[in-house]
Amino acid sequence: MSESSQSDGDDNNGPDEETDADDDECECSCESGAENEGEHPVRYFDGAVRVILSGLSSNGFGHSWGHTLSYSNRVTKPGAGINGASWFVREQPQLCWRNAVDENPNHADIGVIKVINDTLWFAYDESTDTYSGKFSIRQTLEHDETGKQFIVTNLKGQQTRFFDFDVSHPPGQRGRFKSWTDADGKTAEADYNEDGVMTRFEQSDGLGGTSSYEYAYYHPGEGSSSSSSSSSASQSSESTASTENVGNLKSVIYAVGSTDVRRLWFE
Repeated sequence: MSESSQSDGDDNNGPDEETDADDDECECSCESGAENEGEHPVRYFDGAVRVILSGLSSNGFGHSWGHTLSYSNRVTKPGAGINGASWFVREQPQLCWRNAVDENPNHADIGVIKVINDTLWFAYDESTDTYSGKFSIRQTLEHDETGKQFIVTNLKGQQTRFFDFDVSHPPGQRGRFKSWTDADGKTAEADYNEDGVMTRFEQSDGLGGTSSYEYAYYHPGEGSSSSSSSSSASQSSESTASTENVGNLKSVIYAVGSTDVRRLWFE
């Protein structure tokens, strides 16, 4: 993955870590535990790499936002990730699950993934149909069956909502970020297209001002190669690149009101 930025103004599962644990295979893309990492982010006992890159960031309009990438070389589904294989986006968090009861992923241990290695795990109790935080985490998780969503609440009373794993949601949208609500009840929701892919997140200052992030993705026929050669070898290479990029993030545009402030491109 390569990235470039341009300023236009003044400023359902996913892959899980490789593990020898006794749990059922995790149907997700998380990795838990950041202990034993060196200054150059390699976990000593297994060589796991943890890389975090900040591409865009903004404050105000209710909640800080941006485009923060994290990467690990030890996930069970290394080909997954909208920003490239094994890359995760903090501002597009997702849920994963394992140890499902009666093969129902909504009745399972749930992991909340934002940054790789920092997954929050909640254990499901079948007898009470509730979830409790593992490893002394103090956030809470509840499942709203009527709204078909999971709700994570932090110590400040802020809530992050996720689509649950109900089959009524598009496959790509299950377990994905839905909305963020502050302690006063002000909510900002993500927009998705018909394929279940996040396309926009907008916040308002309550006075008519808005701040937004717009996401565009590669479609069939688009690739990162700029070669104009007509040779069959070049055409074949470009076709392969295009196929591999389909569905991956192409660009992120940060805008204030109707003015594009900054763009981030991925090739």
